[in-house]
Amino acid sequence: MPRSFLMRWSRVMRFMFRSLRPRTDCFLFFLILSVSVSTYAQERSGDLAVLDFKAGTGLTTEINLGLLGQVLREEAVKATSYRVMTKENIFAILQDKGIDLSKCADVECEIQYGRILQADKLVVGEVNLVGSAYYLSLNLYDTPTAAIDRSVTKDCEGCGFRQLVSLVRDAAQELFTGRAVKAVEKKEVGKQRKPLLGLLVYPLMDVYFSDIRGMTYGGGAGYNFIKGRVINLMALGAQFSTGELSKEFGYTIEGSASFIDVYCALGVRVYSLLGIYLKPSINYQSLTGEGRGKAGMGIRGEAGFSALRPPFFLFAGGFYGGVTNGLSISVGGYF
Repeated sequence: MPRSFLMRWSRVMRFMFRSLRPRTDCFLFFLILSVSVSTYAQERSGDLAVLDFKAGTGLTTEINLGLLGQVLREEAVKATSYRVMTKENIFAILQDKGIDLSKCADVECEIQYGRILQADKLVVGEVNLVGSAYYLSLNLYDTPTAAIDRSVTKDCEGCGFRQLVSLVRDAAQELFTGRAVKAVEKKEVGKQRKPLLGLLVYPLMDVYFSDIRGMTYGGGAGYNFIKGRVINLMALGAQFSTGELSKEFGYTIEGSASFIDVYCALGVRVYSLLGIYLKPSINYQSLTGEGRGKAGMGIRGEAGFSALRPPFFLFAGGFYGGVTNGLSISVGGYF
């Protein structure tokens, strides 16, 4: 092949490449731009408003509903392609319209608020407490049509706030994705919510007010072997108290007194955390001072009201036996 032919061919190819290069660069630019815009549109499309949880039946002010609502918004950001409105934005828009969310008591009202917010989707939640069980409900509404896209209900028996947060996360995952938490994960969460046995450690005050007057102070420790739905206390333990007693109305015992009690306690739940308890005990009593009965064994029975909520508990009741009768109060930690 002649050398001159090859040189001409190479010049033609260089010319064609230079002519096409600007068009190629432009094509690549628009291709990248369109892919980027398409990706961004897929990431966030439409607005979603999450209203704070409503406090349902039996719920106390101890539950931080605002924090649960924030957890729900975080899950919405992770699991959906919507732009999730912040709590501050929702409050500012409704306040500007002169609307108070706390006065909204039905779904129709909430849907109307969602339309005022110009949200495409609206999430409404409620937490109820029945006995010791929490019931959580979530609804995802299509705001323009007021139709329910998806509804989720969860329950949690005897769980604390940390387990309640986990329950909200599980419910949110099912609400936004349509996929429930795996059975293994549910089993693990259930184990965490199960009420635990516990060690009772507490200070103690006894008030004597019949034939002998005075107070004794001390403390005790025990172990609770059961914490169920009805019987929430079955404990064995020991306690010590000491103080000054004085004679009244002609009785002759006066001086310092010390008591060592070995007891068993049985508690029955009456409502929520409140219950009644019985606490029979055998004690050794030592009296130093004037009068009879310097030392010896005694039997004492105690009964009253109890409140158990880990990590705290309260026993308040009356006792009879031993040296005399009176009132007993103990407040302590439950581990």
